[in-house]
Amino acid sequence: QLNPPQLSSWCKKSLGWAKIFVINQSGQYSIDASWNTDAVFRIDKGFPPGEYLLLENKIKRGIEEKMPEEGLIIWHVDEAMAENANEWEGFPGQEGWPANGRHYMVAVVQADGRFNLERRDNQGDEYDYYSSCR
Repeated sequence: QLNPPQLSSWCKKSLGWAKIFVINQSGQYSIDASWNTDAVFRIDKGFPPGEYLLLENKIKRGIEEKMPEEGLIIWHVDEAMAENANEWEGFPGQEGWPANGRHYMVAVVQADGRFNLERRDNQGDEYDYYSSCR
């Protein structure tokens, strides 16, 4: 790949390369660009044990200059899932969803809510980022 992205916050966490900061209360938080920090913000509130959100701020610089957009990427992680295989995709309109429990172990919470990645419509686009510019 000509312009490989930085590892995701989940990959960095899994490899022990991240400092995890758990957000326990509402407030204003500042998240540095992911290429410039090992800090990863995590939200557990509202999720069962082992399930949480990871937040990272993706900025178009350096090797990530060619990204389609910049902004906040939110990862949904469910460590209770055995694997992240394609047969676990789940999305609105799928028979029995969300009660069928189908979702990836690690997935981008896409800002546009279209579930394009789960539907295999694309490999990610500028509408997956949470941006203050839109």
